[in-house]
Amino acid sequence: MPCATIADRGNGSSRAGTGDAHAPDRRRALLLATLGLLQLPPRARELRLLHHWLDSWTGIGLIVVGMERHGFRVGLRNIAVDNDGWIAEFQSDPRLSASGFAAAPAPWTAVQRAAWLALTACATSKISQVGPAAKVDHPVRAIALAPSGGLLADAVGVELSNRGFEIIDTQQMTALLVRLNADETELLRPQSIEALRSRGIDAVLSVRAASSPDGRPQSASARLNSTHTGRVISGVTWQNGWGGRAGSMADRTMRKDLTEAAREIADALSPTLQR
Repeated sequence: MPCATIADRGNGSSRAGTGDAHAPDRRRALLLATLGLLQLPPRARELRLLHHWLDSWTGIGLIVVGMERHGFRVGLRNIAVDNDGWIAEFQSDPRLSASGFAAAPAPWTAVQRAAWLALTACATSKISQVGPAAKVDHPVRAIALAPSGGLLADAVGVELSNRGFEIIDTQQMTALLVRLNADETELLRPQSIEALRSRGIDAVLSVRAASSPDGRPQSASARLNSTHTGRVISGVTWQNGWGGRAGSMADRTMRKDLTEAAREIADALSPTLQR
């Protein structure tokens, strides 16, 4: 059963929750219904009329505009291979893989199928490397957390500690910066990283995160800077999953909590580090 179908069950409200990234809900529901009807064989007169209207370049434009309202960008290209000569894909983030992908003989069919998949498919959390990172030519044993990272930085610190790294947490770093007569904006300046390295700290982890109204992380970036070179030695961006209406069963199932997000980020950061 598509995630959108699961998410819409048991919710009679016509308005989405404030955390729904695909609002406004009424437009999304109309677009979803139209795309769903386009997946059916056009046997009924009404379906033939719908296809007559939208199986065209004008129809492609209408669907693309509708998808853009919900944060998706389209890619459409003619590959002229076999019978599936057109490929369409919709992405909510150009750095991540496509949420909906389809190939078909006609461009409008490819667009209709890809848009339908993008709106109905469950999306798991996604993570990608930020690079290219500098080569790590020294061991990384002690990692300091930049103070502004908040709860997610602390959680990532716990996960890295579980993997054998020594962690200087945000409170310890705040106190250390006071002793150094510096603030966080000066953390990566040569004088500051030299002072950190002299105290046995090998890298500084900076985390930035955006949260949903329910407190779960929505997106995040994490960057490790070497105190030996000042360069980025590991970095990732992370995006939480989604599954329809905010707060729905599908949405709660697909979206990760703070601990799960921290575990995925730590898993992505640590393989490039020497110990």
